[in-house]
Amino acid sequence: MTRFLDMLKSASLPFVLAALLIQVPMAGAAGSGPRYQLRETGSNEFVRLDTVTGNVSVCSRSSGNWVCKSAADDRKAYQEEIARLESRNRQLELKISTIEKKLESKGSDYVLRLPDEATIGRMMSYLRSMMEKFMDLARDLEGKPDRA
Repeated sequence: MTRFLDMLKSASLPFVLAALLIQVPMAGAAGSGPRYQLRETGSNEFVRLDTVTGNVSVCSRSSGNWVCKSAADDRKAYQEEIARLESRNRQLELKISTIEKKLESKGSDYVLRLPDEATIGRMMSYLRSMMEKFMDLARDLEGKPDRA
């Protein structure tokens, strides 16, 4: 245990917070034991984990008194970002649905049609011809000296 505490002393605060947050489900599931867990992070500084709520606070000694301040919770930021993205996804799905309905009401002129085999064959023939001309040009330039 002392080796673990020594590692915590030398670790940075985000790593300590992550380690404590990983322990929250295990500690909360047990139902027994203390509500708070303290881990020393430096001289006169501790991280306090509430095993019931998962809240993390940084506690330090100030003017002879212990003061605990809530640590920034990245989990809340992630949840807010997920909510924002879900909202944006709903907006885009609604927009797509609206566009699809407009296209359906306009008639079959707006339906995506894939090219038939004959059109694909003409396109490939054209591309082959372009590539052959390019390769002929490259061969011609290989034999000529630079114009520098």
